[in-house]
Amino acid sequence: MSGRPLREMSLDELARLGEEADIGSDDHGRMMAELARRQTVAQIEATLAQKTASEAEEKAAKAIVDTALHTERSANYLFWSVIAATLSTMITAAGVLFHLFGRG
Repeated sequence: MSGRPLREMSLDELARLGEEADIGSDDHGRMMAELARRQTVAQIEATLAQKTASEAEEKAAKAIVDTALHTERSANYLFWSVIAATLSTMITAAGVLFHLFGRG
């Protein structure tokens, strides 16, 4: 076995070492343990990345809901402003008609 620590070896170097080691030997056992450790580290990193992505998706979903609520409020305000403008126009028209035809 190489004098280098297993943690410092590349995956290819570790695989080559595993090919050279006898199955059941201490070297083979240490190599398998190092592979299991690396796999566990990779799984933990993947889980953390998935958690981060999930949190980002949750924030995006909340932003979509907030946008929909604000859009609904804006449409509501627009609707009532059109109603108010229509009533104002009708009152103004009635005043003009009264002024023109009201003095009989």
